[in-house]
Amino acid sequence: MASTFVAGLQAPISRVRLESYRSPGDTDLETIVNYLFNIELSEALYPSLHAVEVSLRNSIHSAASSHYRSEFWFDQAGVILPAQENKIREARNELEKFGKPQTAGRIIAALSFGFWVNLFNRP
Repeated sequence: MASTFVAGLQAPISRVRLESYRSPGDTDLETIVNYLFNIELSEALYPSLHAVEVSLRNSIHSAASSHYRSEFWFDQAGVILPAQENKIREARNELEKFGKPQTAGRIIAALSFGFWVNLFNRP
């Protein structure tokens, strides 16, 4: 029964993907258990990750708004990199698409976690 269960999952998930969850000496069933455990763990951590993302972006926005004396600090020349400017433009386009006002807060909220992490990368 377990071998049928494992065989049924290997095709849709892919054996290559499942192998990344295999520890030395694990059976196929133990590998599937590791995979499913990882899904559960990810779900359990999502609320904390979301809180970190919201806190980080709001803290950065608050500090940058204060430093540059503008809620639209990201529009000032030389503050962000061209790739980040593109992300701001994409956020504005999304707001426009849905008929939402382009307030600084809405633009900030529309940016991905990756935007905020990359804000600290050196070019």
